[in-house]
Amino acid sequence: NIIKYFGHVENRNLYLIILEYGTGDLDKYIPTLHENHSNNNYKDTRSIVLGMAKALLHLKEMNISHRDIKPGNYIMGVDGNVKLIDFGLSTKCPGTDGYEKSGVQFSADIFSNPPKALINQGTIFYIGPEFYDMDGEGNYKQNIGNTIPNDPFALGICILQFFYDKEPTRLRNGIQYGINFQSIEKRLNKNFPTPTDKYVNLEELYKAINTHLFNGTPEFIQGILNEDSEERISIEDVVKKLEETNLGGVGK
Repeated sequence: NIIKYFGHVENRNLYLIILEYGTGDLDKYIPTLHENHSNNNYKDTRSIVLGMAKALLHLKEMNISHRDIKPGNYIMGVDGNVKLIDFGLSTKCPGTDGYEKSGVQFSADIFSNPPKALINQGTIFYIGPEFYDMDGEGNYKQNIGNTIPNDPFALGICILQFFYDKEPTRLRNGIQYGINFQSIEKRLNKNFPTPTDKYVNLEELYKAINTHLFNGTPEFIQGILNEDSEERISIEDVVKKLEETNLGGVGK
């Protein structure tokens, strides 16, 4: 579930990277997933999310944090498997060669919009709250030295996007935190319901995700999106639960 690198070609001042071919990123597939869900078909969503999670598990086993997980950074391979791409912000993790302590060097600029402390953390709509949660003097309230827990959090945001049957901008407006930290629940609950929503509240949305992706385990997606990075569900447990659900044949 990682994009294959075949080599590169140097052309004057440019390096052209040669990668395996893909049929489009996952942003392209989201409307199809929504349509499938309306017909109670969650098979493709489970397969896609499992592939996404397995890619993150492989990176973790190599002590690497991707730091820019989002649907646009996964493509569908010609073999039908999801492939993770774009490692431009990736870093080795604490205690390993190549480790980069992320974000702290920008802390003096956190009151810009968006805060420059987030420059090295990926796409703002998918970044974990630990990179927003600061005190009035610009100090992080949580330990951000280990960025691995941020990848599963971003995966959780992708999952919300796969299930939330509205335009991405409304979801993104709901999930971004801003300097004044607010929980996902507080932000998203403001968006329910509208006449075209499949779920009348956030609780129903979470229940659908836990039922169809995580074998009916209560509070599982909430655990992936835990505001406390040290208490967040690990990518190992995410993969395990997804595999259990696939074997159990929940839904279609």
